[in-house]
Amino acid sequence: MSEEKVTRAAVVTGGSRGIGAAAVLAFARAGYNVAFTYNSHPDAADSVRRQAEEINPDGLYLAIRADAGDPAQVRAAVARAEQELGSLQVLVCNAGIAQVKLFTDTTDEDWRRMMAVDLDGAFYACRAVLPGMTPPGWTQTGQRPPWPRS
Repeated sequence: MSEEKVTRAAVVTGGSRGIGAAAVLAFARAGYNVAFTYNSHPDAADSVRRQAEEINPDGLYLAIRADAGDPAQVRAAVARAEQELGSLQVLVCNAGIAQVKLFTDTTDEDWRRMMAVDLDGAFYACRAVLPGMTPPGWTQTGQRPPWPRS
């Protein structure tokens, strides 16, 4: 009986530094192919990609520049990940920003930007990834809907 190699793929938003970078490297150790997004710090993103390649030279690692707060950029990043890595099994919504100032000094614009990346970004990533993760005829909650899908 021949053993077929199973390739697993993950997407990590905000994967160039901190917890996101640690997630990318943990997936590399576990044998996953990984696409990760970053919005700034291309040198850090390249460093994470190179570290992942050192950990698992057989893996594929993509650093994709994308603003998590922009739905079009998130859709494009997920489409590229799916095109280059195939079916995605894991999504880690890690992208986030913080305002390094007093709360009372935070402007409405600062707040909206933070919510766009931290909150809306997770929604945009889930919405982009879930259709490819959901088997035909099933809902994103893993249950068959009681009505016919159109």
